[in-house]
Amino acid sequence: MASITLKNIPQEVHERLKRRARVNRRSLQQEIMACLERAVLPRKVDPDEILAQVREVHDLFEDEMTVDEIDRAIREGRP
Repeated sequence: MASITLKNIPQEVHERLKRRARVNRRSLQQEIMACLERAVLPRKVDPDEILAQVREVHDLFEDEMTVDEIDRAIREGRP
């Protein structure tokens, strides 16, 4: 496995990394690795998980809106 040495890390970045490491119960090294992996490795997407999340949001809305109702709400500035 390769090694990387980081130099001249801004103090604010260092403090935030340390805080994240504490919150996530990781060492600073583990937190930096997690950040790097998230930044450069492709994320696996589970279509079933995404569909389940969409269904949960959909179920929050009991009444369906028509296209005209949506357009009117947008024109009136309502979400």
